[in-house]
Amino acid sequence: MKFRERSKVADKERFETLVARHSGIVQKVAFAYAWSADDRADLAQEIRIRLWQAFPSYDSQRSFSTWMYRVALNTALTYVHRKPQATLAIDEQSEVGIAGNEQTESRFLIESILRSLDALNRALLILHLEGLSYAEIGETLGLSESNVGAKLSRLRERLRTDFQ
Repeated sequence: MKFRERSKVADKERFETLVARHSGIVQKVAFAYAWSADDRADLAQEIRIRLWQAFPSYDSQRSFSTWMYRVALNTALTYVHRKPQATLAIDEQSEVGIAGNEQTESRFLIESILRSLDALNRALLILHLEGLSYAEIGETLGLSESNVGAKLSRLRERLRTDFQ
């Protein structure tokens, strides 16, 4: 096997290892930006494709998860703009129809909250709930650390008002 071919194989293995380690990111972003099961699957696939295409630009000196969030969120935003009905369709499993099923009710509440937010606030909430620091959120979304703090403060207040 030639050096170039070995390098491509090594890159692919490294990519697959990193994506597998952070696979929850793809699922969380797909859940936040697409409501039907089919749309979530399409978006998750689109995110994986974009990650692979962008992988040569990944700087290994930086956090892979932050880079992955940036690519995933940008892909989701493009997806929503290209296919806006994806954010409106609710699959049958999301409805609260099953009395007493707390998991279904919690999922419905989360989807209601996410649906009420614009794309930037949705991304802020996802990254904040993931436990990223203000600096990491800022790096991912292209905002200053103080701007992240101010936006999250306004978002918390809005959610307290809207969902109490």
